[in-house]
Amino acid sequence: MNSIKTELIPYKTLPSGDQSSLIKYIIKGINDGPQVYIQSSLHGAELQGNAVIYLLLEYLKDNPINGKIEIIPQANPEGLNSKILKYTQGRYNLETGDNWNRLYFDFLEDSDLVDLNDIKGSFSKILDTYYHKSNKPYYLNYLLQKNAIKADIVLDLHTAPVGTRYLYVPEYAFEKGKDLKFPFNIIIPPGFAGALDEAIFTPWLKLSKDKNIDVPVEAYTLELGGEEIIDLKEANTDLNRILHLFSKRGVITSPIKFEEKQFYSKLENFKTYYSKKPGLYNFNFKVGDFFQKNDNLCDIINFKPSLSKTEFLAPSDGILINRYPSSNVSEHAELFQALESPSSY
Repeated sequence: MNSIKTELIPYKTLPSGDQSSLIKYIIKGINDGPQVYIQSSLHGAELQGNAVIYLLLEYLKDNPINGKIEIIPQANPEGLNSKILKYTQGRYNLETGDNWNRLYFDFLEDSDLVDLNDIKGSFSKILDTYYHKSNKPYYLNYLLQKNAIKADIVLDLHTAPVGTRYLYVPEYAFEKGKDLKFPFNIIIPPGFAGALDEAIFTPWLKLSKDKNIDVPVEAYTLELGGEEIIDLKEANTDLNRILHLFSKRGVITSPIKFEEKQFYSKLENFKTYYSKKPGLYNFNFKVGDFFQKNDNLCDIINFKPSLSKTEFLAPSDGILINRYPSSNVSEHAELFQALESPSSY
């Protein structure tokens, strides 16, 4: 049966002198196999991934794996503890104002530094050197990237403020990403904007271009609904998507059946619709709903300068992926995110 151990990773000393640390679960199977890295709650309010990881750890007590799985369920204790009244702030570093998921490192400036006999080991050493030279105060992100960079499969679990289930899948791994069985898939092109999935596959893409080496890793951002709430029933479905991937990659031996009609579109078709006026918004569509051009996505109620109700008409056909978390909407707010021109398979 699997060996399950825990490790505490100190990462920050607080002004009080107390030490903040990450807990990492390390699950080893009897047989060799892929190495998997999973993390959740990089943005503190993104809690659903914790429910999925809880169920996964319960599953791994009784179901053998091949290879190794490393899990950091609460990847940002600082964000998780950033409560303002009843709400978890957690998306931004309170000292710098930066989005926690835009702070990883594009470290491979020179592919000639890579030992092709030990590519992951080289990546780890080059990342160390790059981080210390950068003089950036992002030690937490460095630690997370350092752990993730060893893996063959990296799953970064997130949520939206109010969102459906969707997957950011890199263009090079589009066919492989289908095995996660997410209903909605956003295909991201090569590039680096500081997110963890990009931090994992970008050096491999550079190496594949410079040295003609295949990219052997998979890295995905999984969006698991809305923040602040966990739902164990939904988490069971989320887990089965991950287990389906594991069964296809040989991480688990038990076959997992999961059927889901899947829709996809390129990142360029993932559009943000901004509010055109402030007011109280009555949302007429739920996340995950399909809409057509000129559908009334929401009614807007105003009391000044006179009592009125106006409509927000969809500019195109699409799928509603995320929406603003409150009906009290400011002018020019990010009201909706929609996947336009989706195709299915």
